[in-house]
Amino acid sequence: MDSQKNNLIVLGGAGVLLLILIIFGVMGAKSDPPSAGVTFDLDNVPAVSADDNTRGAANARVRLIEYSDIECPFCQEYHEELLTLVEDEPLANFSWTYRHFPLTQIHPNAFGYAVAAECSAQQNRFNNYLDTLVNRIRGDEEFDKDGLIGLAGTLGLDSNLFASCLNDPEISDAITAESTQATSAGATGTPFSVFEFDRAITEDELENIQGLFGSSTKIVLSDDSQKMAIGGSLGATQIREIVTLLVDPASENIVVPVSEGTE
Repeated sequence: MDSQKNNLIVLGGAGVLLLILIIFGVMGAKSDPPSAGVTFDLDNVPAVSADDNTRGAANARVRLIEYSDIECPFCQEYHEELLTLVEDEPLANFSWTYRHFPLTQIHPNAFGYAVAAECSAQQNRFNNYLDTLVNRIRGDEEFDKDGLIGLAGTLGLDSNLFASCLNDPEISDAITAESTQATSAGATGTPFSVFEFDRAITEDELENIQGLFGSSTKIVLSDDSQKMAIGGSLGATQIREIVTLLVDPASENIVVPVSEGTE
């Protein structure tokens, strides 16, 4: 009888573990808050440049760099939050740069989706293609190579050029390089967000930012205090508060948007 009970306990425990693994595989990996057990080096995050896919205010004084996985549900939710800051209710002096960090071990389609997004950037349609793809995947659709090409045609891209681009090794190498940036910087999941400022933030400003999240949230700064990482996806309201803390309301508010896609 005891042996039967023990077997039931073991089977029950295995079932719970399997359920946890299934949930993790379906939901994706959400970035944990930076912890003492992880080494962060934000100097491994390149500054925002004209080669990036950026939207929001031109010459923004606060720039958010997101390393993201298109197939990750947490990233899809975060995407909607960030869209409110650059599309629905544009935030002055703020821009959003999208970089790729596909977690292929749990999201088998993520790398292919990233390649497709970058191929849309080659035709200056990155924002439209990415937003549509994220929205469709969030609605439980799945795309194979033909589906990605078909979506490109539906959105007005040259399907032949797009299809050819999907096989371009330089695109794959660029995505791998961005993933390496994220892991080298200390990312353990997606979305991984790094703020880049036009100046070093002060200790008082850092303390005020810390106050927005509470003492339990660890905030990581680069050596020059011009980059900052906060684990996990942030709310649009929190980002607005960070920008408000760092940008003098009396200064010029830049709201002119940057151009579509990669130039």
